[in-house]
Amino acid sequence: MADKTDPHQLHVEDTGKPDGPPVLFLHGFMSSNLQWEPNRHRLGQELRLLLAEQPGHGLSPGPDDAAAYRADQVLDQLDQVRSDRGIDRLWLVGQSLGGAMLIRYALRHPDRVAGLVFTNSRAVFGLAGKQADGKGGSGLPPQPTRDLIRAMPYHPSNARRIPADLKARMVEVADAMPLAVFRHFRTGGPWQSTDDLHRLKVPTLLINGRFEKVFQPCVDQATAAIDDLQVINLDGGHSVNIDQPAAFDQAVLDFVHTTG
Repeated sequence: MADKTDPHQLHVEDTGKPDGPPVLFLHGFMSSNLQWEPNRHRLGQELRLLLAEQPGHGLSPGPDDAAAYRADQVLDQLDQVRSDRGIDRLWLVGQSLGGAMLIRYALRHPDRVAGLVFTNSRAVFGLAGKQADGKGGSGLPPQPTRDLIRAMPYHPSNARRIPADLKARMVEVADAMPLAVFRHFRTGGPWQSTDDLHRLKVPTLLINGRFEKVFQPCVDQATAAIDDLQVINLDGGHSVNIDQPAAFDQAVLDFVHTTG
């Protein structure tokens, strides 16, 4: 568990098979490790799961300090998860914004990455949420309030396919996020990698929730840019790992066991 007084330490659950292949998981914006609730049992039977929470999400500290949300800082924190455990190379699995963050990590540290899996992540391509200002903005309210935050499309209260019991827990965690996250997150990043995807040289798998129509043009962009990209299309949306947990789990397991 992270020390809430240390803004440089992320909360990480180290679980699953202790001697299994180490895999770092990172959820999306306004989510937490609950994102992996439908997956952790099956994946944990074969993999060592390092479930990290972004700054200000879940049990990770959310200081009122813009520096805590900047790309360099977050990428250093993610690498600390690896180095603190004496792991030379690990696999990465990122959902939504977590996928964008882990792509940046793989670009920075290709020698430390055995393979990369990401799901629907518009942030990779510089596309913000529905409330964006149309000029590449973050989609975050300029003066965040709880009501404005709840109206954002990625708040779990607006999810349509998450099971009710899991959704209620995810909403509770999202509602407890410090407002500092929303004040400072727009100054972090950039997480966009459109111009750098061609430099991604680690084995890479995109698990695409094909029901998220706005993301589908991004699949073509990723395929054109990333050498030997594998794509698996599943009948799911933005949280495809929750919509199709069995198929998602099998795709991750097959990828890990055949790469690295």
